[in-house]
Amino acid sequence: MSIEAQKMKILYFRRRFNARHRGNERGQTAIILVIALSLFMLAFTGLAVDYSNLWFHRQAAQGAADAACQAAAMDMYVLSQGTPVGGTFNPGFTPTSGASNDCSSNASATPCKYAALNGYDGKGLATGSNSVVFSFPDSVPGVTAPAKALTKFPFMKAEVTDRTRGYLSAVLTGSRTQDVQATAKCGLVVAKSPIPIIVLHPTKNGALSSNGAKATIAIHGGPQRSIQVNSNSKTAVSTGGTIDLSKGGPSGTGSDLGTWGGGYPNG
Repeated sequence: MSIEAQKMKILYFRRRFNARHRGNERGQTAIILVIALSLFMLAFTGLAVDYSNLWFHRQAAQGAADAACQAAAMDMYVLSQGTPVGGTFNPGFTPTSGASNDCSSNASATPCKYAALNGYDGKGLATGSNSVVFSFPDSVPGVTAPAKALTKFPFMKAEVTDRTRGYLSAVLTGSRTQDVQATAKCGLVVAKSPIPIIVLHPTKNGALSSNGAKATIAIHGGPQRSIQVNSNSKTAVSTGGTIDLSKGGPSGTGSDLGTWGGGYPNG
């Protein structure tokens, strides 16, 4: 075999070897790319599951905070009138300025009861998975507080913290749990409305009438004119009990009763 033929043969084998080697490299690159994409998709799916779980817990915590705050606001309204629900207030719900109340020690308080009904018992982050705290701030941004004569504690804030377990996100944050927080603020405001009680009959005797020695009509807040009776009868207003307007009006220091006719209120 000539030297030229041997050179051609060696070159042919080298070309075959190099082509086969490049084919193996392309196959290895494809495998690495598939593995990288699989890991990325797995990580993306894991984070999506974790953050969807956090969103769900956030919505649930907000619902509990809203329920606790709204239920407490009803008790606050009754408290402003000096008449406790059922004769006495729920234990642990006497408002205290600037103080925070933890539901782990006030489980029977109104906001704690309603938070528990919505899945948050407020036993505390140390012993359970959530905490519920309520307080009575002096003000809420953007809201005008009613006069002190109407209510001493017009606002309440409920805070719910839900300690939620993380999975893949724990690898990134270094913590196996994340705290999801929700806050609700509520309270009492003076309603901007027309006269609370209007009696429209133009001529009727006793158009406004309340019978019985214990019958009471009481107005808290509102406009300066709390009751307007349009009857021109001399006995347009008749009551055997009390019409208490001492806490009516914009400042809660008293309001008026107006009538075209007359009346004989005994209270």
